[in-house]
Amino acid sequence: MGGGFLAKRWKFKHLLFCSMPRSFSNISTIQMAYTLFGKNNSQLLPLIIMHGLFGSQRNWKSVAQKLEKKVDKMIYTVDARNHGDSPHTSEHSSANMAADVTEFMKSRGITKTCAMGHSMGGRTMMHLALKNPELVDRAIIIDISPIAVPGDFHHMDEIFKAMDKVQIPTKYSMGEGRKIAENQIKKAVGVQATVEFILMNLRKRDNGEYV
Repeated sequence: MGGGFLAKRWKFKHLLFCSMPRSFSNISTIQMAYTLFGKNNSQLLPLIIMHGLFGSQRNWKSVAQKLEKKVDKMIYTVDARNHGDSPHTSEHSSANMAADVTEFMKSRGITKTCAMGHSMGGRTMMHLALKNPELVDRAIIIDISPIAVPGDFHHMDEIFKAMDKVQIPTKYSMGEGRKIAENQIKKAVGVQATVEFILMNLRKRDNGEYV
């Protein structure tokens, strides 16, 4: 295949996490992949959980399972665009992802929610609450602030460059392809936990192409 398998998802010049709230009317949305935990309760608002950069909804599966035993409400874990099983797009910003959450709510008849987000997901939920406060009853923001930390962007740049260099021939199985990607990425990233986090998004299409 040509080009890095994962860098196609995250062109860092499009990672505008600190963009100011703007209208969602001219933003193209995607249908986010999700998993539903718990059951419908008209007395309690649903909880929507979005993961961080390089993650997926699977990161929050165990948390959602524990929460559904303690609270009698619907809990959604979602895959942000360009992550997990959600569609890929060249646009990737807090505004884009907040618009996706708005569309997600609209398509399910959710008029207000408890919004929970980690890292990138936290920025998304902050953007949603600022732009459409009527949709958010309360926001739970984890491990992120409203402002950028300069050092973070340099680190992300290095990760994107490493991802962009990954080449996985279509002839290899998913297990073999994952190992190839792991060996190539960890040369630049160094931290095994980060490498494994990135690899959670590796997918192999029916035609054999890795994305």
